[in-house]
Amino acid sequence: MNFTGRPEYPDWPNGTTEPAPFHWLPAMLSFLRRRWTTIAASTLVFLAVGIAYYVSATAQFTAVTSILIDTRRGDLFKQQQNSPGDASMDSAIVESQVEVLKSEGIARRVVHSMHLADDREFMSWGHSLSQQILGVISLVLDTLHPTARVASADDHDSAAVEILARMTTVRRIGLSDIIELNVRTPNAGRSSVLANGLTTAFIDEQLDAKYDTTRRAGGWLQDRLKELRDQSIAADQAVQDYRAKYSIVDTDKGLMNDQQLGDLSTQLATARAHTSETASRYNQIEAIKASGLDTTLSNRGRFPGEVVALRALA
Repeated sequence: MNFTGRPEYPDWPNGTTEPAPFHWLPAMLSFLRRRWTTIAASTLVFLAVGIAYYVSATAQFTAVTSILIDTRRGDLFKQQQNSPGDASMDSAIVESQVEVLKSEGIARRVVHSMHLADDREFMSWGHSLSQQILGVISLVLDTLHPTARVASADDHDSAAVEILARMTTVRRIGLSDIIELNVRTPNAGRSSVLANGLTTAFIDEQLDAKYDTTRRAGGWLQDRLKELRDQSIAADQAVQDYRAKYSIVDTDKGLMNDQQLGDLSTQLATARAHTSETASRYNQIEAIKASGLDTTLSNRGRFPGEVVALRALA
């Protein structure tokens, strides 16, 4: 057994018990001589890739903005009552607002308000090296031909809108009513400015839509009120013409015909009551005469006038 701590090796051809130092070096040099072209080519390729990545890759900064969606804005004049369909309706409203925030209209508002189509730094963020070269050539051609530059103004706006859309990420946080807006650019300050600009454009879009709805409703109400007013005037004129045609006079107590009819009805009722009373007395006197008590009643003073009149008639 070996107690020296050195490993035991089998006998080598030169009779030594362990290999010589750097015994692998000749084999390594031989391998390098045989494969030097492959190694050099691979090294150059990876070096070029690293340099290209270093030149093209830049630090990215993300600005995050959270927007709370009020799903009850349409129910301001209704009593808040929970129903089974409220949750699904609120979810649909939030998802709709997410799509609105992603829409081209919001991005175009920001492009116009911040003049991003004329910002070379912003436009360069959305293009690769080849696209930047083509952009420089296009800029030179536009300078030489102003009419072509005017004709391509909409194309520049559309390109800026597309770049801004690629920089922007919009998502709903879970099942809440909060929308998260992310803007990622190579400049931290520009990321914050663009995120705030998109948020402001979204709020302005909502206010414009609400104002337009209110304006349309107000216009409809004004037209309806004018129509009803014209109908009321026409109806009143028709009533006046009818009264003038049939000589109907309106007094404080009502129409003249109604007043006359009421007076005649009162007189008729009075005449009927007087006739009924007179007939009743006449019947009583006839009954007294038939019974032979007219003299006694005359002496007592009851129905004296009627008795005398009846005797005169007899």
